[in-house]
Amino acid sequence: MIQVKATQTLVDARSAERMSNATSAAHQQRDPDTGKWVHTLRQSGIGEFMICPERFRRGLASDFVSLDTDASAVGTAVHLTIEDAIDLMMSDDVVLGADDMEGLFDHNWSMLQTHVKNPEGEWVTRSVANPMEWVKRTPEAAALFGQRCVRRFADHTLPTLEPIATEIPFGPLPLYEDHQRLIQVKGSIDYFDAKLGVIDWKSAGRKYAPWEKERWAIQPTVYMYAVRHMISGLWGGDDQVRSLPHLAGWQHQHSLLDMADDEFTFIVYDDNGLKGGPPQHVTVQRGREWDDWLRTQALSMVKLLETDLDQYPMNDQHALCSASWCDHWATCKGTTVDIGK
Repeated sequence: MIQVKATQTLVDARSAERMSNATSAAHQQRDPDTGKWVHTLRQSGIGEFMICPERFRRGLASDFVSLDTDASAVGTAVHLTIEDAIDLMMSDDVVLGADDMEGLFDHNWSMLQTHVKNPEGEWVTRSVANPMEWVKRTPEAAALFGQRCVRRFADHTLPTLEPIATEIPFGPLPLYEDHQRLIQVKGSIDYFDAKLGVIDWKSAGRKYAPWEKERWAIQPTVYMYAVRHMISGLWGGDDQVRSLPHLAGWQHQHSLLDMADDEFTFIVYDDNGLKGGPPQHVTVQRGREWDDWLRTQALSMVKLLETDLDQYPMNDQHALCSASWCDHWATCKGTTVDIGK
């Protein structure tokens, strides 16, 4: 059994890399030569905007302190732990067991108690101005949930994987251009697997409803758009592949075009699996016809960004408008309405 402390150097190195690579949900500026707006959007920012434009705007405001909740932090810790385990599998041919996965989670969870991302997306030490807000679970319950998630990953997922790469960066990729603006997308995809394809890891309070993800999820739309560009070479394809040895090897063996078969899978570790058991796999289709809808959505979004308004529409017509999800609740709807968590 590998000792957790033996993996400490790798984990800390990955943490430092995440800190340096962190970016905000969107960035806009004027091209000095053409005068055009240049908008660079992240998948998370587009999704957040569609849920609540005002929450998105507040997240971009450099003078606004974003409160971090236990619900988001435990999901981050689970994600980091899965990534660390796959990195070890690829670099050292080590498959961690459940006990070591739990130890890695405890390390990442401990880090998130003392560090938080600032408005620029950089990891900084927490202060009294940005404490952890415990809105969904107690500290003990949050830690137990995360531990159970990563133990299920070790028992049911990790031994079956054929890793190609983790945290695959993309962009900025051109999405739309007219005489007034250029819209680009960028981000990082969780995982490529030789058998499973394009994967995103999720921890959740309940199982996903597959029909909802098929109909509405923005993440698969953005990521499959990026995958098609990366693989086809329409944007930096050769350089992107050379920078990822595992990806280059798979291209030689299978043809990376197979990756663009329009399928994207969420692998979900939820509260319903407290007794163990395999996670939920939710696969959605995102063909090229979704690219045009993505352009339409992004265009409607950046036109509002260009107005430089100090307030955007507030959308509370969904279950996520609550203290347990939105870290702006206390200074938004929560100032006038008390509906609990």
